Amino acid sequence: MNRFIPQRLFGRTVFVDTSPLILHFTGRSEACAEFFSLSEQEWLKGVTSVRVLDEFLFKVMVLEAAERYGYTGRVHEKLRKDPKKVKELSDVLHDALQFVKAAKVRVEEVSPKDLDELPRIMEQYGVFGNDGITVRLMERFNMKYLFSTDSDFDRVEWIVRINPLHPPGLPLR
Repeated sequence: MNRFIPQRLFGRTVFVDTSPLILHFTGRSEACAEFFSLSEQEWLKGVTSVRVLDEFLFKVMVLEAAERYGYTGRVHEKLRKDPKKVKELSDVLHDALQFVKAAKVRVEEVSPKDLDELPRIMEQYGVFGNDGITVRLMERFNMKYLFSTDSDFDRVEWIVRINPLHPPGLPLR
C-alpha cells in the first residue's frame, strides 16, 4: 500500500532530482523508499540525467567520507589531498549506482542542444543552469512531474513537484 506517493503518478514518467536519490540512499525518507520501490516494480517510471547522477555520486562520496573518516567541513578538499581514501570510497559509489539500476531509473544524456537552450530557460524561469538542464530535459521528454525537494522548480508553472519531505496527503508543491 502506498502512503506517500499519489496514485495519479502510477503509469507516469517522473523526473528524479538529486535530493530524493540522496534521501533514499542514506535511509532518511520513507516517501523516497516508496517511490523507488514503485519505480522498481514499474508502477511508475523514474528518469534522471547524467548531470543529476554525477551530483548524487559526488554527494554520496562526500557524505560517506565524512562518516567513515570523521571529516567535517570542506570534505572534498580533504579528499583531493588523499587519493588513497578516494579509492577506498569506490565501494559506496558502486552501491549507489547499483541502487539506481535496481530502481530502474532511466538515465538520460544531456545534449549540446539542451545546453544551447539553457540561456532561454534561465531567462524564462529564473533558475540556475544546473536546474535549467533538468527543466530542459523535462521539456524534451514531455514530462511534468518532478520528484525533488528543490522549491526553485516551483517557478516553472507547468512542473508538478512532488516533495519527498512534504507530509503525506497534502498538495505536491
